[in-house]
Amino acid sequence: MIKFLKIHNLSNKVQCYLFNSISAAAVLCAVFAMFFVQFKVEKLNKNIQKHDAKIANLQDDIKVLEVEWVYLTRPERLRMLSKRYLKDNIGIAANQVKNRPLLANYYAQNLAKSRKKLAMK
Repeated sequence: MIKFLKIHNLSNKVQCYLFNSISAAAVLCAVFAMFFVQFKVEKLNKNIQKHDAKIANLQDDIKVLEVEWVYLTRPERLRMLSKRYLKDNIGIAANQVKNRPLLANYYAQNLAKSRKKLAMK
């Protein structure tokens, strides 16, 4: 009976060591996982900040282009340019107006021609 108690006690010690080892390993894995997740989140936040900066720059560019468009399409400026460059042009003739399918076909042909020229170079 004494031998059985000693084996039983030894078994409890082994169980205790095993439980403690598994617990320590689980805690270490949790700590490593936490650091991994933290670094991943920091990397994603930097990526978000970089894209936010790009968006802000593009929005500034859009505002500048809108201001330039307003400046270039002022009625006074357009009148002056039309007087200078459209002296003999009273109006648009009906044969100058093209319908959409003809324009699409025209632009497709021109695109094909320009691609062929680029391919030859």
